[in-house]
Amino acid sequence: METMTITSEDFIKINGVSSANLGIYIDAPSVPPMSQQRITTASVGLDADISTRDDVWDDITISVPAFLFYSADDFDLSPVYAFIANAETLEISRFPGFYFKVRNVGAVTPSHSYGGDKIKIPLSFICKPFKYLTSNDWVYPDEGKIINPGTRFSRPLYRIQGASSVTLTVNTESFIITDADGTDIYVDSERMLCYLEDGTNILPKTAGNLPFLQPGKNNVSVSAGTLTVKLNARCY
Repeated sequence: METMTITSEDFIKINGVSSANLGIYIDAPSVPPMSQQRITTASVGLDADISTRDDVWDDITISVPAFLFYSADDFDLSPVYAFIANAETLEISRFPGFYFKVRNVGAVTPSHSYGGDKIKIPLSFICKPFKYLTSNDWVYPDEGKIINPGTRFSRPLYRIQGASSVTLTVNTESFIITDADGTDIYVDSERMLCYLEDGTNILPKTAGNLPFLQPGKNNVSVSAGTLTVKLNARCY
């Protein structure tokens, strides 16, 4: 596939790889929509249904207009399809500092103009409801406090080093681990797991709910060992 180099101010990154690496021209991606919250309704004989807001949100679709410009009659889009085929994360240049978790890639139906010199490739990505902060390093609690910069509660990954029995307390909730047979413990609130560094499942040796972090300031402590946290901060 031989392409002309036409520079775009916009780009996307899929699994950390930029569309610019393939010479794909991105033309003003759509503004990411807000997810729709699900509602449970019931008819109870009144003149209007009763409704309850569920804490469940629908997936969103992000559309990205993409183009290739050719200097030869070559319709091989295999590199483009390979680029998007196994998308897990999506970043957008006009949305710096955030990424989306991709559930699926929409079907692609290309079209061409100017005798095939311009190929339009409409991309769409079905993503999980929320946007995640790209900055996600391990952090230590600062005087027993951690700040969640997101606007929705996060599902962190906690790492506790140097203890096999420990109580992790987040705000007023306690998560207890007893006789873990190892001293590097991971409490994964995203995947609802608790395991040792070698992957050994120790969830049966725990009690309590896996702790989340509310937006803003959280009180976080451990009864033993050293705690670091990946916040997995996210926003509506």
